[in-house]
Amino acid sequence: MGEPAADDPERLRDELEQLRARAHALAAALARAGQGDVPLPGPTFDVLALGAEGVEVFVPLVDVAEVVLAAWPTAQASADPAILGTLDFGGTLVTVVSLGGLFDRVVTPMRASDRIVRLRTHGGRVALHVESAHDVFTIERADVRPAPHDAPPALRALVPRPSGPVGLLSSAVVARRLDEAAP
Repeated sequence: MGEPAADDPERLRDELEQLRARAHALAAALARAGQGDVPLPGPTFDVLALGAEGVEVFVPLVDVAEVVLAAWPTAQASADPAILGTLDFGGTLVTVVSLGGLFDRVVTPMRASDRIVRLRTHGGRVALHVESAHDVFTIERADVRPAPHDAPPALRALVPRPSGPVGLLSSAVVARRLDEAAP
């Protein structure tokens, strides 16, 4: 791919769009391999609002594989109290992590009204235990701000809302936490 002529703005825009599409595809492939967050698509994207143990976050819908009613995971030995155990999702063993536990909150016992949110990261082998998965919002990508340096590591960014900023969850950090807790 040679350098385009500087006087051909249409061709420059086309090449830029092709490069963006390729970068998005590569970042998505890395995310599926558990090596990064799924890139935020387009000028707007949808998020699912999640809550547990007093924590409210958004997770991009591109990161969500499915949401199901609570199921009690099989406990696994782990030094990380946020890791609750594993569930069988149609033959795939999925590790369930407490959303509140990711933010160092006391992990509360699961209730029948809770939800399990399976993420696409790590080949779909990661799920979050949440008390609620309650709303879908469309977010302007231009409104997303980097998380401050002192923010919990599970946040990749902040999204302004009328009631105050809401954290955007990093699926890659969730997956890394599982890797670090593995024996």
